[in-house]
Amino acid sequence: PTLPAPVTPAPVTPTPLPTVLGDHIPGCISTDIYDSIISAVADHGNGLANNAEKAHFFGGIVRLAAHDFMDIDIHEGNGGSDGCIDFTNGENAGLEDLWCDGCFLTNLYEETYLPLGVSKADFWVAIANGAIKATSRNQSLDLPFQWGRNDHDNCTPETVGTHRLPASTGCQQVQDTFITRMGLSWRDAVALMGAHTLGRASLDASGHDGHWMDDLQQATVFDKHYYDELIRRSWFPRVNDAGKQEWSWGGQQRGAMFLNTDICLFFDIQDGDSHSCCTDTSGDCRGRFQDSQCPSAASIRPEAHAAVIDFLDNRNDNDNSNFYTAYSSAWELATENGHVGTLKPVGDANSCIVTGPTPPPAPVTPAPVPSPTLPAPV
Repeated sequence: PTLPAPVTPAPVTPTPLPTVLGDHIPGCISTDIYDSIISAVADHGNGLANNAEKAHFFGGIVRLAAHDFMDIDIHEGNGGSDGCIDFTNGENAGLEDLWCDGCFLTNLYEETYLPLGVSKADFWVAIANGAIKATSRNQSLDLPFQWGRNDHDNCTPETVGTHRLPASTGCQQVQDTFITRMGLSWRDAVALMGAHTLGRASLDASGHDGHWMDDLQQATVFDKHYYDELIRRSWFPRVNDAGKQEWSWGGQQRGAMFLNTDICLFFDIQDGDSHSCCTDTSGDCRGRFQDSQCPSAASIRPEAHAAVIDFLDNRNDNDNSNFYTAYSSAWELATENGHVGTLKPVGDANSCIVTGPTPPPAPVTPAPVPSPTLPAPV
């Protein structure tokens, strides 16, 4: 029998984005606009030459958005996602590689989305959502997003004098930033810290050097592996080439490292650099404090300790549901902090079109009434 020729489906043409405001509501982000941002981030990042560049790009985007929202103080009523970062501040060092004249992300914003009135604050949250989606397992993590954040030019709340961004000294910094000033819970803080699974630190940017994961390939994947590394390894303190303390589980040349702010989520270590313990003395502490076990944080920070265990769930599978659910909730709180009641949901293309008032109905003209016919005169 003669088989019918295969039917080739017609190509799907994406809805073209508006290029000028026109009837477009300034700053409005429709599904088409949002999806185009998500796709642009994924396409550019996945097209980079190697894992080091990918880790820097994807991890740097999340850091950019986080440094914008972590400077909020809910008690003083300023800071938060406002498109304002002082790139000359040492705490933000390295971000100028991603947001600069001629940089891909800056060009993308200024050429495509700024003409539509999209704020930098909204754009930074959207590209971070794109970075996390692109690197999540099976690209399955779609973070919540609403638009309507306003940009600020005054970055005073995040200057070095106020120290609102967490230093790496320990869990007092985590508590001051996430719990006290941002108003989040310890569970939220532990979830947001899980973003350290992406990217790496550099001596030039932070004074720390290395990636949180076992290797650079894993540093391009957004999943629960951060918590596995925290529990599974025998971490011990050491001083790096910049004179700062980090934690390592391997030889001097291994690129993996954790900070005090990571270790303290599960282990009871004091703030500062005077540590003399190993997180798992049943493993190989490389001759560093092999007989000195770091105590558990289960009693001093029970919510943080429990969250690590819950997010890791079964370390031998790829089920990230507990972590992804908690991260999505914490991310929504963090990125919408200070904007409650003012943000708007992403809708279809028509939701961004200016519509005028409904015109009044046209007047109805009554039908003519015929004159009565008089009888003919007799």
